Amino acid sequence: MSEPLLEAAGVTYRIGAGTLVDGVDLSGEAGEVVAIIGPNGAGKSTLLRLLAGDMRATAGSVHLAGAPVDSLSVAELAVVRSFLADREPDAIAFRAGAVVEMGRYPHRRRPENSGEADATAVREAMLRTDTLDLADRVFATLSRGERARVALARVIAQQAPVVMLDEPTGALDMAGQERMLTEARRLASEGRLVVAVMHDLNAAAYYSDRLLLLSNGRSVATGTPSQVLDSETLRAVYGQSMRVIDHPYRHCPLVLVGE
Repeated sequence: MSEPLLEAAGVTYRIGAGTLVDGVDLSGEAGEVVAIIGPNGAGKSTLLRLLAGDMRATAGSVHLAGAPVDSLSVAELAVVRSFLADREPDAIAFRAGAVVEMGRYPHRRRPENSGEADATAVREAMLRTDTLDLADRVFATLSRGERARVALARVIAQQAPVVMLDEPTGALDMAGQERMLTEARRLASEGRLVVAVMHDLNAAAYYSDRLLLLSNGRSVATGTPSQVLDSETLRAVYGQSMRVIDHPYRHCPLVLVGE
C-alpha cells in the first residue's frame, strides 16, 4: 500500500458555541477520487478547506504528502495541493490565459522548472479543458460554465499531487458535468489524489472510489459507494425517502428519490 497523500484525524472546527466539523477522519492515496457528500449545512466545504490548509482546525490533525498542513507556508501548500472553489470571483480582470498561468506560480522558483515547462503545462491544461480559444478573453466576461473550465485548467496546470474540488459541477450543464468529472478521474489515473465535495449522489457513486458521508459536521459512513449508499442511512441523513439499487449498466449503486 502506498503512503497516503492525505491523512486527517479527529478534525474539528468550532466557531463560537457551534461545531461545524466534529472529529472527522479521512485518508486518501494517489490514484483515488474521494467524494465528500451530505446535505446542505453538513460541513462539507468547511471540511475541504480544513483539509486544504485554508482554515485551521480547532482540534485534530491534517497531513498532506506527509507534512502537517499547519507547518506549510502558503507557497509550500500551493506545491502540494491545488484548490477549485465552488465559485470563482466575478470581477477578475485578467485574461483567461493569465488565470491559468497563475497555476504555475508555485513552480517559478524551483530550479528544475523553466519557462518552456510553464508554457507547455498551461497549453496542455487549456487543451484538456477546451479553453484555449478563451485565452485572450477577460475572465470576468466569461459565462459561469466557461469560468469553471478555465479554473479547472488552472488547477491542472498547477500539477499538485492533491487536487481539491469544491462542488465542481455546480455551474455546468450536463455535458460540462460529465467533462469535469471525467477529468477528475483522469487526474487520479495520472497518480493524483482528488478530493471533491459533491451534491449529486449518483455522480459521486459513479466517479468516486470512496465516499465520506457527513451529517451535522460528523462522519456517518465512509467506504466504497456500495458500502456508504444505503437506503436507510440516506433516509436518516437527508430526511427523504430514498431507494438504492444496482445501476442497470454501470458497476455502481443508483440512488432513487422516493419509494
